[in-house]
Formats: sequence, C-alpha cells, structure tokens
Amino acid sequence: MVQAPLVLFSGKLKIFIHVSDSKIGAACCTGDGDQILRYCPSIQVVNLMHQGAAPDTACEMIIRQINDQYTQFQDDMFELGIIAMDYKVHITMLLTMNIL
Repeated sequence: MVQAPLVLFSGKLKIFIHVSDSKIGAACCTGDGDQILRYCPSIQVVNLMHQGAAPDTACEMIIRQINDQYTQFQDDMFELGIIAMDYKVHITMLLTMNIL
C-alpha cells in the first residue's frame, strides 16, 4: 500500500491520502486534513472492498460511519471527499460538502 504526502495550502492543512492494492483497488481522500487523519477513510474503504464491497457501497458506509461518530460531538460534518476505484475500474466519488 502507498500513501501520498500531506500538502499544506494557505495555512490550513489539506490532505490528499492515497491507498492502493493492485488486487483490490484504490481510494483517496481530500478535505479537512486534521479531521480526516482521525478516521483514515482511505484505508477503511480499501479494506471494505477487500471484503467484497463495491466502491460506492464502501464509500457510503465509511462516510455514514464517520458522520454518525463525528456528529455526536459536533453539529456539522467536516469537509470530506472520497474517490474509490476497484480493479475493474468502477469509480465512485462521494462528498460531505455542498459543491454548488
């Protein structure tokens, strides 16, 4: 598995984490980096795909799980985007923020 480095933009930590396994697929995240590091969603998505979940199902499960845990203590969910792809090139992108 490979993880990309942290990237710092204008004083706020933005993170781009990439996790891949050639037999399963890959996932990457972007958004509020200090919050993302608490949950490691890329690794969780790839692990769910390893257990047989489709990329869209895995992303949705992880975002729901993080949202349920995070909103117990905070009113709003932090910014999180997950892109996942399996070895058959089924691609999914889910976001927690409104982009319009």
